[in-house]
Amino acid sequence: MCRTNILFINESNIHGNGLFCKINLNKGDCIGLLARVYGKDNFDDKPYGNYINHSKENNIKLDIINDVSNSVVYVIGKANKYIKAGEELTANYLDKYAPRPNFINKNKFIYN
Repeated sequence: MCRTNILFINESNIHGNGLFCKINLNKGDCIGLLARVYGKDNFDDKPYGNYINHSKENNIKLDIINDVSNSVVYVIGKANKYIKAGEELTANYLDKYAPRPNFINKNKFIYN
């Protein structure tokens, strides 16, 4: 189950502003919904995805859930290791297996 109201945006040591967590997270914990992308319109109505910075030593994994019946793509974040409260949340979105929602690659997300 994903948690709610545990994320906040703050100045990043990596680039601009980043996404942070208010509580400690264990490996496998879901940090919540980061973005929704609607069909080919790429409307992203959750702002958190825009603040996830890249790191090869990332601490979250991005999962994409396709809701084909409603043409919606959900982007969920999950901790891939222990994360201390106040630590910036980062993803390795250059990995060849990483999902490519519009807030990461800045191109059109192709809905499957």
